[in-house]
Formats: sequence, structure tokens, C-alpha cells
Amino acid sequence: MKKTIRLVFVAACAMAAFACSQKVDIAIDAQKDSTSAAKTVTISATLTDAMTKVAFDPSYSSNKPIGMSLTWEDGDQIRIYNAADHSQYSDFTLDAASIGQNVGLFTGDEISAASYDVEVINAAFDYAAQSQAADGDTGSLKYLAGVSGITDYSSITFTEFSSVLAITAGMPSGVAEVVKSVELVAGSDIFAGGNTLTITLDSAGDAGSDNILHFFATLPQGDQAIAAGTPLFVKFYAPGTEHTVYTRYLELPAGSFTNNKVNALNINATQTASHAGATSCDGTTAAKAYLIADKYQLNAMHDEVIAGSKRYFKLVADIDMSGISWTPLCVSSPYDLIIDFNGNSKTISNLSSSGKYASFAGVLNGAVYDVVFDSATISSTAEKCGVVAGFLGTTAESGVSATCHGVTVKNSAITNTARHCGGIAGIAQVLSEAIDDCHVLNTTVTGKPGDNQDARAGGLLGEIVSPLVCSNCSATDVTVSGSKNVGGLIGVAYGTVENCYSSGSLSSPNTTSNCDIAVGGLVGYFETGVIRNCHSSASINQTTNGRDIGGLLGLMHHGTLEKSYATGSVTGQQRNVGGLIGLLSISTGSATISDCYCTGNVKSNSYLGGMIGLCEKGSATIDNCYAAGNVEAVSFNAGGLIGYQASDALIMRKCAAWNAAVTPATYGAGNWSSGAVCGVTFPKCTLTANYRNPEMSLTAYWVPDMANFQHADVSPSHPLTNSAGEEMTDQSLKNNSANPNYPQYPYNGKVETGNTLSELASTTLGWDGSVWDFSGDLPTLR
Repeated sequence: MKKTIRLVFVAACAMAAFACSQKVDIAIDAQKDSTSAAKTVTISATLTDAMTKVAFDPSYSSNKPIGMSLTWEDGDQIRIYNAADHSQYSDFTLDAASIGQNVGLFTGDEISAASYDVEVINAAFDYAAQSQAADGDTGSLKYLAGVSGITDYSSITFTEFSSVLAITAGMPSGVAEVVKSVELVAGSDIFAGGNTLTITLDSAGDAGSDNILHFFATLPQGDQAIAAGTPLFVKFYAPGTEHTVYTRYLELPAGSFTNNKVNALNINATQTASHAGATSCDGTTAAKAYLIADKYQLNAMHDEVIAGSKRYFKLVADIDMSGISWTPLCVSSPYDLIIDFNGNSKTISNLSSSGKYASFAGVLNGAVYDVVFDSATISSTAEKCGVVAGFLGTTAESGVSATCHGVTVKNSAITNTARHCGGIAGIAQVLSEAIDDCHVLNTTVTGKPGDNQDARAGGLLGEIVSPLVCSNCSATDVTVSGSKNVGGLIGVAYGTVENCYSSGSLSSPNTTSNCDIAVGGLVGYFETGVIRNCHSSASINQTTNGRDIGGLLGLMHHGTLEKSYATGSVTGQQRNVGGLIGLLSISTGSATISDCYCTGNVKSNSYLGGMIGLCEKGSATIDNCYAAGNVEAVSFNAGGLIGYQASDALIMRKCAAWNAAVTPATYGAGNWSSGAVCGVTFPKCTLTANYRNPEMSLTAYWVPDMANFQHADVSPSHPLTNSAGEEMTDQSLKNNSANPNYPQYPYNGKVETGNTLSELASTTLGWDGSVWDFSGDLPTLR
């Protein structure tokens, strides 16, 4: 049926009920087919004169009604259903002689039922993708009709039919002439049960040269309610023009697409310079946020931020920033360009930024949240950089604070030849709330190169200062490098880090001998704050010089580490290398380490431990921890838990060296010692109820009968004893230095055979079952 209408037939409904109601007269003539037992019925369906014109009056032109000449077309069929069971029906085919006429003859098998539903059908119609011949042409509109609940299909009246969507769009000069199609994406399913409608012009461009385009689409029969505030994202495709795609974002008022009428949608897309959203979106509140749907609207943020006044922005589509060199939004003091950027779970891809504070925001004053950055490229030779910001807040000016949550960075590269760089930000300096739920995936962070350079490089952050909080964040499959202070998650952490994890690989290009480079699977340099419920599987293979390398922390000063673990292997070329911590050095305050473990293998030259490479000085307490990786020293001074324990203020209780092997390459009377629990031990520290693996292979000098040797607990009043049970003093220790104060004696702890570590920890050591899971041979944290 040309301009095929979806009409609803209702028996006994008067024509006058609707201005556009039409009438079809159907005559039924039954005859017996001479070659078949089936009974055929020929139906004469007539479109009356009243139906030959349907005058619509869309708002764009009151003197230009749309004419609809309704005739039967090739392929039209009438389907008659058993109203009680639509699986029973008969299709009636249009006679070829009726094509182009308003009287059609249809033939099909008779169907018998108490009542019937009737439908005029044609080839399958795709409501989501429609086309029209040219601007303003209505020839492709189709109307499909039906009737329900009749008892006799000999006299039927059409009363309802589907409607039209008429889109009037004002376009920029030079653009309207080449527009090829329009795509509408709604926030709910308002287009024939879907949320997307595309209308393509077979002959592109404005037919009237008035820079106004007229698109038409068929809507199905049945009113479609539209809730107030329903978002509608409109894209005009104009190949070969400056922007290629012109977008507008609307919020529809309450209403509906209604039967029997033209539903008009007027769109002003004439602006090209400013792409920051609809007129009603002035950015002053979250409800009136600038709505950003393409890279030009995103770049227009620079024109909309106002000093001292917060501006709100919201992404409404994924955006590809290819071809745009992004300038960070805020780079100059007093850093008072305040933004609230709602990513709306959309993705910004191919962001590219360089120079001062290279990043999206520069110095973030405000919030960035719920957004994905994919394939970003950030490069700086000065100051701090990251994908989101160089600075998250700053102390350089008062009142400049930031928040960042729900942000993901993936497949990106961040490079800084200056100091701070991170996947998310160079430094978190002033926060209005915790950095939360931020993640970096498959990303490379390259910090300051060279030897002994003051740098901070982290998979997530270059640095976080006290007392700020980073929670529920991760850096997965990251590659991080830099001269010093390199962390899988954070380069330098002074604040609180909780419920975070990291994986990937870390290294430093440093070649200076015995430089404190501080490389850690989670955090490179940690001081002051708290790290809890964190873990890392990052591997570290330091192929050049440098020390203080740990599976979780490179260097730890005073602070708290609890309920955390590391599983990555750790390899260094020099010293202070540990499966959990490279160097523990407390100049002021104290350090507490509890309920932690590490399982990665550790290899280095010397001063290396399954858990800690060197405990240098200060007050530290270590409780309920274990190491299970093999320890291999290229030289000497290897320990199952601690390589070198040099502090008289250390307290280590109820810990276990569950390594399969502790192996120094060099050992003997003239060398530093290695041991099952500690390689070298200050004799007057506190070591209580610490155990070793009964099956450990220990290669070292001064090794007693390991099968049953039990080291007595150590305290300042009961110093470390040798294998003969003699108390050791500084002066009595073997050493290879003229200084008699060098402690040089191993601590091998105690042994209890016949137990797994879980059995030992849950019984003899009494670890807390609400913290630890003892279901496996090795305990794990709950």
C-alpha cells in the first residue's frame, strides 16, 4: 500500500470521529478452487476518495502541507488472524492489476473464527534506519494499518494510523548543502521500541538553499510517551566539512509522539564556533551542565571556564580527540578556573597534551569523575603531569582543592623529563575528598631519566601528600620507570593508601652505585601514613645499579603497613632488596608492620631478605608476617625474612620464614652471614616466637643442626645466642671490618615439624582467624 499505513480498524466506528479517519469497503466473494480442497476467499479492499489526501501541517511551513496519495503497492498483503490465537492466520495476496489503485483485490485461504484481527502488511520495515529521496521529500513514508476484534470482515472502517516525525533543522551556511544523514539517540526507547533513529538523504543537501533541512520518518502506530527531560543527542553527518559531524543535545519536554499527526522537532544547529551545548545549558549548575558530545564541544570548554566561578560539564557521548592538541584547562596562578566534569561513564580517546602541567585539567580545581581516558598521550619537560591533572589541588594558592573518582585511564603513555608523573596525576596535593575508584590499565609511565635525579613516577600517582587518602584504586599491567621513587601505584606516598593493588613491571635507569632509588611494586617511597588492605603482583627487575627495592614498598620510613601482601619477583643488582620492603629506615617516629606476607623470589647482590632487605635504624614492630619466596644472594647477607637487621629497637614477633631456600653465593668465616630468618642480626633487639620452614635449604656459614636447632627468644636483656648457646655481644661477633660494632651473626628462629604454615599460624602463633584464611597450606588474607 503506497504510503502504506498502519491503520487500526475498529468496527462500527463513525468516520467523523477523526478528521483523518478513512474508510475501506471490503467485499467477500467465496469460491471453490477446482484443483484444491482449500477454500479461497477473494477480498475487495477499497481506499475511499476521502483517503487519497492527508494534509499535514508541520510547524516549519504552514502553507506547505504534505500530500499523501494512498494507493495499493506491490507486495501489499492482508493478514487475517484468529483474534483469540494469532498463531492461526491466513495471508491474502494483492492482485497485480490492483497495484497503484485505491481498490485492491486480495486472495487467500479462508479462516474461520469467532472474531478476527486484520493487518495490512508489506516487506519488513526498519523503523531504526529510514531514508528519503531528498530534503523535504515524503515519498518514502509508509503507513501500515490494522483492525481488531471484528466478527465479519465484510465491512470495515479505518479509525487510527501511524504518524510522522518531521525534523526541521537550521544548519550553518555551507553545511546544509552537504548533510547526508541525521542520527537521533534518545535516553529512552521512544523510536519504535528503540532509542536510535537514522534518516539518510539519498540526494544529500538542502534542496531550498535556505540552510534549513527537512527530514521525515515513519513512526509506528501507537502513542509513544516521552518523559520530561528525556535526553536526545542529534548528529548531522556532513562529509567534507570542517567538523564532519555536527551535534546538538536536547532535553525533550513531557509529551508523546501521537497517532494521526505530524510530530514536529525543531533543531537549531546553526552555530559552529561554540559547541558547548544547548542554550538552556549555561553550566551554572549540575542540572544545567554544558553537554559535550564531540571534540569541538570539548575543546570549547576553554571558552566557558570563568575565573572564580564553578562551571559544570557533562559528557553525553564518547569522544575521539584525534587531531586536537589539547591545552590543559588551568595552568596559571591563581588557579581559580573551577570545574565539575561529569564523564557520565563515557570515553575520551586519543587525548594528546604536552608542555606545562600536561594533562586534561592542568591544575585541577574542582572535580573530574566517571570518565574513561583511552589511548592518551601526555608528554612534559617541566612541572608535573598525568592524564587527568598535573596537580590535584595545590598549596600554591589558597582554596584550590580537587576530587577525582570513578576515573579509568587505559592504553596510554605518560612521559615527564622533569619530576612528578602518574597515570592519573603527577601529585595529589589538596583534596576535598579521597581519590577513590580510579584505575589505570595497560599504560606506560616514564619519569625523569638519568642518575640520582629527584623524581616521582607511579602507575596511578606520582605523589600523594599527608594526610590525603587514596582508596579502592588500581594500576594493572602498567610499566613504570624513573630515576628514583618508582611505584606500581604511587611513586611517593605520605598519606593513606587502602584497598588498592598494582601489577606490571618496574625499573629505574639509574647507574649510580648504591643510590637509594626506592622502587616498590605498590609504592616507591612511603612515609608518615598508613597502607592497609593492599597488594601487588608487579615484578621488578632492576638491571642497573640502585638500592631499596621491594615487592610492595621500595623504602619505608615511619608509618603503618598492615593486611597487605606482594607476590611479584624482585631482582636487584646491589643491595637492600626485599620481597615486601627493600629498606626499612626510621629516623623519627616508629613503623608498624602487621599481618603481611610476600611470596615472590628475591635475588640481589647482598642485604636481601624474603620480606625486608635492610632494617637500618629506628623503632619498628613487625607482627604476624611471613615470606615464602626463595632468596638468592649473588654475594652474601641473605635472610629468609630480613637480610640485615641493624636496629636495636626492632621488635619482630610471631613471624615465619617459610622460604624453600636461602642461598648466598659467598659464605665463610671472613664473610657476612646469612640465616634462615635474619642474615645479620643486631644482638640486642627483640625477636619473639619467630619460626622457619622445617624443610628450608639454608646455605650459609655457622649453620647448626637445622633439624632441631631452636634459637631462644631475643631481647635487650637476653641477647642473641650463637649455635653453642653463648650470648653474643658486638665485640664477640665475627666481622670482616676493623669496626667491632658491625653485627654479624644469623638468627635462625625456631622450628616445628609436621605442620603447614597455616597450621602453625593458627595454633602455635595464634594469628587472628578473622584476618587470615587458613584453608590452604599458606595463609592468605581475607
